Parts: sequence; C-alpha cells; structure tokens
Amino acid sequence: MHLVKLDKRPYFIKSLPEEVEVLEGDSSRLECRVAHATEVLWFLENEVLEENDRVTYENDGDVYAVVISPTEVDDEAEYKCVAQNEFGKVSCKTELIVEEGVTMPLIKEPLKNLDVNVGDVVRFDVRIAGNPEPVVEWFRDGKLLEDEGRFVIIDDVDDSDKELFSLVIEGCELEDCGVYKVVAMSEAGTTDCQCDLVVTRATVPPEFQDEMEEVFKLVLSFDITCYTRIVTWNLPGPSEPAIYP
Repeated sequence: MHLVKLDKRPYFIKSLPEEVEVLEGDSSRLECRVAHATEVLWFLENEVLEENDRVTYENDGDVYAVVISPTEVDDEAEYKCVAQNEFGKVSCKTELIVEEGVTMPLIKEPLKNLDVNVGDVVRFDVRIAGNPEPVVEWFRDGKLLEDEGRFVIIDDVDDSDKELFSLVIEGCELEDCGVYKVVAMSEAGTTDCQCDLVVTRATVPPEFQDEMEEVFKLVLSFDITCYTRIVTWNLPGPSEPAIYP
C-alpha cells in the first residue's frame, strides 16, 4: 500500500487589492488571507520590507497584514506579499497610493519691519507652508499691489525652497511708506502677517563744511600786527606860530 502525499501548497483566500489609497499622515493597512502558509514575507519594490518604528507585521490565523503608520508620501510604491511552505509559494501585490494631506497655510517666517532711505532697494521675505501650495497676495495700506513698475512680486525664488515668497520695491520713494501685508490663501484656509516700512531722506552734510574749516584754520594761523602812529606835538614859543601836523 502506497501513501499519497497530498499537495498542500499555499493559496490566497483573499488577495491584496490592486490599489490601496491613503491620506498622508493616516495609517496604511495592507491585508490578505492565505491558507497553508508556513512563512509570509513582505516586499517593497522587490526588496524585503523590514519592520521599524513605522512599519509592523500582523498575523491572526490566516490573516496577514503590514501596517504603516503614519504614512508618508515616500511610502507610495508597489508592495508584494509572498506566502510559502515546503510545497511551493504564491504571491500577490498591490500599489499603495498616498495623497498629500490638505493643510492650512502656515507662516513659518513672518515679515519684518524695515527702515530705509529714499532710493534704496527694499525686499520683503516671508516663508509660508501649506498643501496645496497657497496663493499669495501683497497689500500696502489695504490696497492690492500688482507686479508692475517698481514693484516686483516673486513666488518662484528657488525650486528647492518653494516656501519663500518675496516683494521687491526698486528705487524706494517717500510715498512707499506704509503697512505692508501678505495674505496666503488655499482651499484649507487663509492666513496673513504684516509689517511697517519707514522711508526717510538720507542726511548729507553740506559739501562746503570741510572747506570752511580749512579757511578758519588758515585765518587763525596768521599773526595780526597792529601798528600805532605816534603823534608829536611841538608847542610854539611866544614868538612862533603854532604848527599842527
């Protein structure tokens, strides 16, 4: 009598879904059910997915799962589950899609008060974070400023620093004094901050001041000599007429 060894290769009772969508910051759970598995491995882009402070494995009977918490944008990738035993192995995979969370505009570095001279180039810088990227508008004393003339609005200073927004005023004039406000808006909300700009005329000493100081020193260097005229009076005798100089 020959014993027939039954083929009990593992198989998925419930495979991973084709896609799993999750919001950035939330927990991601990739779950499947597999029978007859003696070992289950998880892979991230064909590399073994190791457990860490954000990634943990879970197993309850024939239910196997990997949990990622909190989920980050960089976690978006293809994940694969491989179940095996002595008779063989099976696998299934899913695509984790991470949607960036919507966050209200946040002013990380506010505007600063400025005190400048007429003719100076003025630059206001502010750092604003938020998702989606906020729309930024500039105001002076409540009036919307446009990107024209002496006013230059910059919202793409550096691709590596998308949080920096700037307003430049070329050839500053006295009329540019006022309260400047930046307003950041997105579907998540609105925020703003403001500062004061003071413009004054530079105080320049008269050009002839140094020359006058030199003349004054020259006058003091002279010796002033006074000459005194001596007058002699000869008194006439009894028979001489008086002679007066």
